[in-house]
Amino acid sequence: MKLVCVRGAQKSQEWDVEEAVISIGRDPLCTIVLEDPKASRIHCEIRRVDSQHILVDRNSTNGTFVNGLKVSHHTLSANDTIIIGSTEFRVAPTTHLDEVRWEDDKDPSITLTIPVESMASQLEGVEKAASQVLLAARAPAVPERRDGTATLIRTKLLTHLHIIYELGQTLSRLMSVDEIYNHLSETLFRIFPDVERFCIVLRSDDGTYHPVTVRSRNAEKMDAFPLSNAIFEHALQKQVGILARDALHDTRFQSGQSVASLNIRSVMCAPLISKSEAIGAIYVDNRTRINCFGEEDLELLTSIAAQSANAIQNARLYENLQRAYHQIILSLITAIEAKDPYTYGHHKRVTEYAVGIGQEMRLPPDSLDRLHRAAELHDIGKIGVHEQLIHKPGSLTDSEVILFQTHVLTGEKILKPVDYLGDIVPVVRQHHERYDGKGYPDGLRGDQILIEARVLAVADSFDAMTTQRTYNHPVSFAQALERCREKAGTQFDPQVVAALERYLYRHQYDKMVESAQEPAMAET
Repeated sequence: MKLVCVRGAQKSQEWDVEEAVISIGRDPLCTIVLEDPKASRIHCEIRRVDSQHILVDRNSTNGTFVNGLKVSHHTLSANDTIIIGSTEFRVAPTTHLDEVRWEDDKDPSITLTIPVESMASQLEGVEKAASQVLLAARAPAVPERRDGTATLIRTKLLTHLHIIYELGQTLSRLMSVDEIYNHLSETLFRIFPDVERFCIVLRSDDGTYHPVTVRSRNAEKMDAFPLSNAIFEHALQKQVGILARDALHDTRFQSGQSVASLNIRSVMCAPLISKSEAIGAIYVDNRTRINCFGEEDLELLTSIAAQSANAIQNARLYENLQRAYHQIILSLITAIEAKDPYTYGHHKRVTEYAVGIGQEMRLPPDSLDRLHRAAELHDIGKIGVHEQLIHKPGSLTDSEVILFQTHVLTGEKILKPVDYLGDIVPVVRQHHERYDGKGYPDGLRGDQILIEARVLAVADSFDAMTTQRTYNHPVSFAQALERCREKAGTQFDPQVVAALERYLYRHQYDKMVESAQEPAMAET
């Protein structure tokens, strides 16, 4: 995914946003520095969670708007518009999708078509043929034809069967659409040495079709990729795999001058059919060789598309479900915090601090992803804590402390049944463990505690110190940092505290300077 500035001082500039966290604002240390006086110093962030990109407003002065609506959190999609101050961005993919051009050829050359519905029976035939080949291999040798045709056919049948079997096994394990696209491109380039470029086109929610991934065998020389409208539409409407060979010289292709001028020689297009419904197609081409694809190639590509369709559709539905569930959980967290006006916005601030600390520690992307999700959901277990206990002023009794501490176990029970949150369950359980082993619920110490939980413990405590609570008064950022330093090696991991200090002076410098001056001002 990338951001394209369509209005503002940096119009026409583009930025890739594939890192775990991208900061946007006027601060020179931001990933994307805006020359916009209406933007806040650190205005917002784009955080990558799995394959999603979530825009998070950083309590900016003028707000962050997506598609005309003011947002605090928003999961970005292609073609979303983002307005920050006087600057407007458009969300675009980071692939070469902008370089795909649909060509309006009216009568393209279609050399061969293969119905998708016939591939199942053909695959069964391949399996039977392969079995016969294996049996024949154990039987006495049969005289071979001089041209070696029998051996060649057996080899191709077994190769295709092996490819289809291995692909099916792999696709059944992949859940991310990006993983599926990557595996398909690697597979197609490996088994079809003449394929130069590969594209997947899918139907969007509004019923229109758009390329979702484009790959080139030589990525450094990726140029405009023309797709034949006629071939694509014929493949989908008739639900057939299509082979167009030597398109440049075929007389039936001459009416498609735009295609011929781009020297498209060989094309294969196989529809993606899921539950008898066309959801898109796989499209490959070669512009340098004549007749480089044959009937067996089209059969194999059509079989691969038939296998891939359900995997792609299931992955898309799964990611949509994740996105919806994530938004529901965030709404639930907001409702929990609404019980106590003193803690409203706590999960947002903790997430900001935790991810910032993690970046300072140079945690890998998968760790930052876990940290981000765990920070947002770390207090979900408080839904099981009575409001009187949350609102109680002053200290809690021993029995109340024990009752309150069960919120980490409740959080674990809530999150554990959700597959895509399984990796953050231990982080949520451990975020109240102490570095010296005196925390809860398991009394873990040092490196026994996950690094994400150690970071979350510091971020959580820092926000508790610097915001108003029923049981305490807030202290300044500088005072809170000093308290964290005092507890380094006992309650907190010293390396995490050091990273907190670097983060605060790098991203919260104004608050650190102001709070450091407060004691002196009070004395005068």
